Amino acid sequence: MRPIQPASVLIDDRFRETAPVAELPWLAWFGVYCRLDPGGGFWHPDETEVLDLIESELIGLCETFGRGWVVYSMRIDTPGIREYYLYRGEHAALENALPSLQKAHPEYRIEFDEKYDSDWERYTTYLPPE
Repeated sequence: MRPIQPASVLIDDRFRETAPVAELPWLAWFGVYCRLDPGGGFWHPDETEVLDLIESELIGLCETFGRGWVVYSMRIDTPGIREYYLYRGEHAALENALPSLQKAHPEYRIEFDEKYDSDWERYTTYLPPE
């Protein structure tokens, strides 16, 4: 059994009433791993600026490769990693964002994965009660 660790969940609750969105059944995940020991936090304070820059670039690249068929639904932070979750339609090619991010930030481990989540199960799991 894995120990429970602290997490911070930033979720866009604008989709609460409309999820799942049938046109956006694919869940894309990007993981950005910290370079420095986060100590007692989610990331080391010295990494804040570059992690925020990577996030901004990630969102911009996903808008470009999403071709109007992507929504950024949430970010989950746990010690040492920021995880980004986006729902996309079939014409979006979010995997194309990964090489650009890796090239711009070779000192960071950045990963990508996706799965079919037509029920938006990942999103609804993290929605707080109304």
